[in-house]
Amino acid sequence: MAQIVRTESSIIFKLGPLERLISVHFRKIEVPISQLQNVEVVEDIWTRVRGVRAAFTWRKDSFMIGTRRGLFGKDFNAIYGVGRGVSVDFKEAKWARFVISVSYPEEIAALLRG
Repeated sequence: MAQIVRTESSIIFKLGPLERLISVHFRKIEVPISQLQNVEVVEDIWTRVRGVRAAFTWRKDSFMIGTRRGLFGKDFNAIYGVGRGVSVDFKEAKWARFVISVSYPEEIAALLRG
């Protein structure tokens, strides 16, 4: 299952081997911490999905993993089922948003906010 991790200098979206294969994304997904704009706990994670699908696999209300593109830039999603998760927005970064399903979103949000 995908993980989101904060280091001293960046936020990293870690994918498992199967997730890398499904999303066709093999490089490290990383954004400098200085470009963090907002971290939000979301009750219905599907409401944070935006844009047009690029390289990813999805099945409505079941799972979505991969990139979505739009005028906003690129988002990376790792959503499993319905329910809660974390949405992380960035400013002036390669990635505009990370959206991830997690079972403990408050703790992840607090960790990312520092």
